[in-house]
Amino acid sequence: MRKKNIVFTGLMLFILPLMLMAQVTIQAPTVVPTGNDFLDNLINAELVTATNGLKTEINTQILPYIGQDDLALGFANAGATSTHIGTQRNYNDYKIFALTFGTGFAFSAPSSDVAVIGEAISDIETEGDIYFGAATQPITATLGINLDHFVENLYGAVKFGYADLPAGTISDDFSFRSLSLGAFVNYQFLEGRQLPLGFLRWRGLSFGSGVLYQRNESEFKIDFPVDPVSTGDIVVDTKTYNTEINITPTLTLGASSNSWTIPLEASTGVRLLWLIDLNVGAGVDMAFGSSNVDVNLNSPIVATESTRQLEFNDGSADIDLGTKGDGPQLIRPRITAGLGLNLGPVKLDIPLMYYFDSKGNSAMIGINIGIVW
Repeated sequence: MRKKNIVFTGLMLFILPLMLMAQVTIQAPTVVPTGNDFLDNLINAELVTATNGLKTEINTQILPYIGQDDLALGFANAGATSTHIGTQRNYNDYKIFALTFGTGFAFSAPSSDVAVIGEAISDIETEGDIYFGAATQPITATLGINLDHFVENLYGAVKFGYADLPAGTISDDFSFRSLSLGAFVNYQFLEGRQLPLGFLRWRGLSFGSGVLYQRNESEFKIDFPVDPVSTGDIVVDTKTYNTEINITPTLTLGASSNSWTIPLEASTGVRLLWLIDLNVGAGVDMAFGSSNVDVNLNSPIVATESTRQLEFNDGSADIDLGTKGDGPQLIRPRITAGLGLNLGPVKLDIPLMYYFDSKGNSAMIGINIGIVW
């Protein structure tokens, strides 16, 4: 067995560099013709040798970004979580309709510890593949209708959300696009009860389900240093030339996912003094979809000569890596909570969700405002 392990390790040490080389395309810079073919050919040959040194270093730098299955899963789970932004759990026993507008943020991380989440964000650049993802829905509109005329104690709702945040909106190195659609039904299994004068009202027990769809694309840029390389001294006709090759690459890391989610949940809540609403619940999401992480680089390779007697055509470095994921986790148990404020027909509430994922945890926090009648 040990002999087989040694053979396997040896094969991987041989194959892995070949796999990396296949991911990077390098075009060496060339000298602008000087009229001296011998000098041009000599310098171009040295430029190729020096550029190959750059290629080796770039291969080392991109090693963490080959195979990002955990990152693809994290962004898929965060995207599926964001479909619940714009919930109406705090007032699911309305008389006629509920029209709300919500905003929120969802994320997936290895832990719910704030320090660990902060480390995870920075570890993307160094480790490449970690369980992390984020998604937002700046605005989601949800319209709920009491369907009591058709089925007693039944409520239906539809929702729509869209966002396009180009680079520079949140950060110069980050952009985000998303689409969220959904249809939901809620059945009031146990009707609410209240004390005299309405000091305390139990909102009953509700069961809900539906179909939610989301698509999101995140893109951010990652800088990594690559040391310049030199051709060394080239002496031709008593003249000495020394050329330095520089590259300042920026990786573009793109994460995208789309998913269909079927939520199954139960929720209940209370209203205090006609002013405060509290709700809690539990459920599970069944999610299906796909996810991808793409890593691209397109950067010029610039050559300069110490005596400034030569000019050069820039070279280039291109990388195109990709990880195709399976979308969000199939079965995702969760708990929910919310705090609301009643201002007559105007409602303000803060919904919370927490998922117990196999790789870590996902969460969503939002703010809703609307009219409930």
